Amino acid sequence: MIALAPTPSVGGGALVLRQLRAVLGLELNKALCSRRAIPLYGLSLVPVALIALVGLVRVQSNGGEGWRTIAQARDGYAIFYTGLVLGTVVFFGSALLFTYLFRGEVLNRSLHYYLLSPVRREVLVAGKYLAGLITSFGLFGAVTIVTYLLLYIPFGSVQLSSDLTSGVFTSQLGAYVGVTALACVGYGAVFLLMGVLFRNPIIPIGMFLGWEIAHFLLPPALKAMSVVHYLKGLIPVPMYDGPLAIIVQPPAPWVSVLSLCALAFVAVAVAVVSIRRAEIYYTED
Repeated sequence: MIALAPTPSVGGGALVLRQLRAVLGLELNKALCSRRAIPLYGLSLVPVALIALVGLVRVQSNGGEGWRTIAQARDGYAIFYTGLVLGTVVFFGSALLFTYLFRGEVLNRSLHYYLLSPVRREVLVAGKYLAGLITSFGLFGAVTIVTYLLLYIPFGSVQLSSDLTSGVFTSQLGAYVGVTALACVGYGAVFLLMGVLFRNPIIPIGMFLGWEIAHFLLPPALKAMSVVHYLKGLIPVPMYDGPLAIIVQPPAPWVSVLSLCALAFVAVAVAVVSIRRAEIYYTED
């Protein structure tokens, strides 16, 4: 067991920024250049490879003749993005990345090096969370951009140029990238907290996944407690949840942004409190 003393008293904005940069640099190196990044890279390649294959062989969703119009392609991409990019890559990628930020340190028996150093706990948590955000949005934002560009393979540069001129391309792509960024903010904060609170976060991740999948069946008051409820309302193509869905008006964009930012703030704050009170029992892991 390693019992940790109270957080050292360090002050000064310049010192806090130096500590934040140091933690951020260390965590970015771990997240992007270590072996634990390999599953993230592999997961990110799945939707890119799939939509490239769909475009190259012109596979059609309704029988094998390829998307006939760009409007059909945009509708198909909304389903592709919601199910594969957002619901699979961003969700599970964030779970892999953010739960490991603290839980991985415990498994590697290295967390005490951070906690015994004169770094404020809120700086440590903020640095790790920011590193996770930069990594996740860097990867998953790139996936969003690349997959949307590959949507135009069957239609060529003429259609792409036309959509760029009309503004359709930039408005829709901007919306998708924004949804990806907010998903990283919301999911990242939830999974960071799970990694701090739970010795084995697999079970709470599974429960959270079930909640997100079943959100369309929930009454309005419970829908508001799911992350995906705020994200789907921002997708530029309206989505149909099926005949069993309980239909509610999606929240306004500003409500979605503020709600997910508030969720992230609360989750990170709870993580800070938990880390302040942490006692590490490596012998029990």
